[in-house]
Amino acid sequence: MNAGKSTEDDATTASDPGIISGGRQSVHGHITIDREVTSQPTCFAHPNRGSAPASGLATVPCHGISRPASAWMLLAGISVLAGWLGWNYGRQNTIRVRVTGPSMAPTLLGEHYLADCTRCDHRGIAIDASSDEPLPTTVPCTLCGGTLSVDLETVHAGDVVEVQPGMNRREIKAGQLIAIRSEADSPIRVKRLVAMPGQIVDQVDGRLTVDGERIEDRLACDSLSQHPRLLVADSNRRAASSQNPIWTPLADSREGWRRSDDGNWSTTTSAPAQWMVYQHVNVYENNHPSAVLDEYPYNASLRRRLQNADRLGVTAELETTGPVRVEIAYWLPDQIVVDTQTYDRSQTIGSCTATAISPRGDIKATNQLSETKRLSEAKQLSDSTQMLNELQTIVSPTAPVAIRIRPAAEHSKPKESVSLSEIKIWKSINYRLRRTDKRSPYPLMLADDQYFVLGDNVPVSIDSRDHGPVDRDQIIGLIKLRE
Repeated sequence: MNAGKSTEDDATTASDPGIISGGRQSVHGHITIDREVTSQPTCFAHPNRGSAPASGLATVPCHGISRPASAWMLLAGISVLAGWLGWNYGRQNTIRVRVTGPSMAPTLLGEHYLADCTRCDHRGIAIDASSDEPLPTTVPCTLCGGTLSVDLETVHAGDVVEVQPGMNRREIKAGQLIAIRSEADSPIRVKRLVAMPGQIVDQVDGRLTVDGERIEDRLACDSLSQHPRLLVADSNRRAASSQNPIWTPLADSREGWRRSDDGNWSTTTSAPAQWMVYQHVNVYENNHPSAVLDEYPYNASLRRRLQNADRLGVTAELETTGPVRVEIAYWLPDQIVVDTQTYDRSQTIGSCTATAISPRGDIKATNQLSETKRLSEAKQLSDSTQMLNELQTIVSPTAPVAIRIRPAAEHSKPKESVSLSEIKIWKSINYRLRRTDKRSPYPLMLADDQYFVLGDNVPVSIDSRDHGPVDRDQIIGLIKLRE
């Protein structure tokens, strides 16, 4: 499992667990493209004789060539055109490949088993099947602490993705999944691009940053990254397992939060605004209160020392009879942040620490403000300060998230009925150095043609932490996830 006091994963092996293979057959991670190779039309222009056919190639007539300089100019132009046609053809002909190994989980899976939890009915949990280490006798469900039933008789093949070749420099962006190859005869690997030429990669207490910002925060705000994350808690799963609720209202109230038998929570805007707090427990230690940790259910056979994971998010299904304001507070080691959003209809809601704004930091009074607005913002600042003072006693490392519902505006309808279901807590992938990784290369400024890449399965991936940045000419193309 992902716990214990043994050393970190061995990152010195010769082969990368992120190798991908595809086509009809694969030998040692190399790929065979499952499509025919076709020649492209070209033109061979001889400097003295106009045009002449090149053996085995289609020809295009070249008339009116009388001088060597003109011939060479035409040859150069045609070469550029042929190169562009080939590049454009390659862009339109993707390579389908299959993922092997665990280095990109949970975003992309290699060979894996599937497991189910009979206690909370969480099904289809993927577990790495490529590890040489045996699975422990019991594998706990990270949602409820029950024991997983792992089907060891069936090994499921890895995900199939498409490589879009022919990327130009302007198309390469941080957050993308890319295919890379270090040498012409080396295997293709898939990694996440996290830093671009000219940017500075550094580490703070082992956590990796780009230009002073944590990588997971940058990816959470970036639509290109699909925000890699792992499920921490599901209110419905815990309800199904007959455990104590993971969400707890601060005080009992007839008009406050109420929990139904199926795990849904309801309240009204006429009730006093009441915080409902998420209580986290460690399933590896008899469900004792704990900070959220960076375990990967996929790495069930890996033993390592777990680290705190403090970048969280919330999704839920909101049902409301009218506009309401949803406030979600997050505890962070250095501050408390609150994400406030107004919803006027029933819908799926989403929030995360990276997009949350500290109420105090969101208030900016200037001399140009009207007196009315200045007074309004002064009241907001006072309310925000009061909220933050209140939250100091509510959220903590073991209770890192709190939710409350308020009227959308001061003069809103006096009573809106609200319910929340399928409340899920997520944690962002924490991109960090392992205990065996060297700290000396950081800070690292990337050169004009260098890119920093990482695997989403941070504990086991072999990437730029091991071999340094990759060069532009090592990038084969963009990974397209198949729908």
